[in-house]
Amino acid sequence: MFDPGNNNYINTTIDYQPNFIPYGETFFKYPTGRFSDGRLITDFIAGFAGLPIIQPYLKPGAGNHKFTDGVNFASGGAGALVESHQGFVVDLETQIKYFIRVEKSLRQKVGVAEAKKLLSRAVYMFSVGGNDYLTKNSSASEEEFASMVLGNLTIALKEIYKKGGRKFGFPNMISMFSPNRFYRGSD
Repeated sequence: MFDPGNNNYINTTIDYQPNFIPYGETFFKYPTGRFSDGRLITDFIAGFAGLPIIQPYLKPGAGNHKFTDGVNFASGGAGALVESHQGFVVDLETQIKYFIRVEKSLRQKVGVAEAKKLLSRAVYMFSVGGNDYLTKNSSASEEEFASMVLGNLTIALKEIYKKGGRKFGFPNMISMFSPNRFYRGSD
């Protein structure tokens, strides 16, 4: 849902790289690596905030960017667990390592106070967890597995919070344990 093309810059299979038509053709007029024919939710949010489209962190040359307008670490197919599509995507743990690098870069380029301000005003969007259940290869019970997924997500959130993050967004995800139970708004 949020990968703006990071998977284009890793050694993975074509299944994880939507860098061919029809992907991107509606808005960009060429494939961007987004699993969409146009913009992603994060592209619209950036636009509403008056920001440019946020580039993939792994795009060549992105490391020289000041990151003051934001950065996107998302990797299509990734989960909260390292094992989810391991070797084909950038897992959440690695994405957090990238975030720590960006935080250090911001401190060096704009100063500690400005970096803290930018990080506290930023919105951190997550679309993670569903792929873990789709690729579940564990003998753990449903409750134990959910605890592992939530535990990894909690570690990531605490790291971002420690660095100043305060605004977090999560799109809805149907229950993987009860596929017939959908939220209807009146329950």
